[in-house]
Parts: sequence; C-alpha cells; structure tokens
Amino acid sequence: AFGRFADMRKPNSFPNYLKATIVNLTRKHFRRRGLERLYVERLRTRPAQSVAPSNVEQREVVTQALLRVPQRQRAALVLHYYEDLPEYQVADLLGVSEQAARSLVARGRKTLREQLGGVRP
Repeated sequence: AFGRFADMRKPNSFPNYLKATIVNLTRKHFRRRGLERLYVERLRTRPAQSVAPSNVEQREVVTQALLRVPQRQRAALVLHYYEDLPEYQVADLLGVSEQAARSLVARGRKTLREQLGGVRP
C-alpha cells in the first residue's frame, strides 16, 4: 500500500485508502476460505467411487506385447499414450515430421493390436 502513496491525488486520503484495502483483502480471504470449506464438504459427502483393482496379469501381457513392437513405433506409442504428449511434441522428440509421428503411432497401434491377437488394449 505504501508504494501507491506517491500515485495518490490527495495524500490526506491515504488512511482511508489503507483501511479500504485491508477490508477488501480480508473479505477476499474469508470468501475464499468459505468456498474452500464448501468444496471440501461436498467432497466429504460425495459417495466413494469404487476403483477396480488393476489387472496385473493383463498389464504384463500388454507390456510384453509392447516390447515386441519395433523401437520407433514403441517410442511413439509411449510418448503419445503413456506420456500423453500431443503429436507435434512426439514429432519434435523423435526428430521427425508431424505426419511421420502420426504414422508411427498408427503403425504402432496396428502392430500392438496384432501382438495382442486382435484384441484392443
């Protein structure tokens, strides 16, 4: 608040400016705290979602099939699906064009599907 003192048209009004600033910041703080409490309360009353346990056996099958995919296709698949990167970043990391990255992902998906016996992962 002191940094704004030089910008004031009426230096005598600084105490009022300071009071208004304190009041507004306090209101903002408590409003935010109230919203946070409401959010936490809503989360607490929400029914717990049942999370299915991960199928370790299926994960191992997919991992083994992924290891049989050619290296560049595997890299494109991992960057795109596991790292959740968009195609332009996959292309940049692999040092290829976006179209080539798209093609690597598509061919990798096809190869992975063949490795899994036609079943979609």
